[in-house]
Amino acid sequence: MKLRNNPLCELCKNSDLIVPATEVHHIIPVESVIGESQMYALMFQYNNLMSLCHSCHADIHRQMFSHSKEAVKANQRRATESFIDKFLK
Repeated sequence: MKLRNNPLCELCKNSDLIVPATEVHHIIPVESVIGESQMYALMFQYNNLMSLCHSCHADIHRQMFSHSKEAVKANQRRATESFIDKFLK
């Protein structure tokens, strides 16, 4: 729905470039919240989505260090905490 409503990369468009959007980015990362219901709500919140081209999407994640060793460990920790909350408490 987001790509259909915003078919151009929102960041490129801000720079007066016309580039098709091919990916949808979560402005607030879904992994930043704990709990499946919170993640699900954030995942599909329309105002939390941004239409981007692949290049801009990769740049955002590179700037956020979301694929760094520390970020991967943090994501794994959140996933473990979510599992414990859901199945072991």
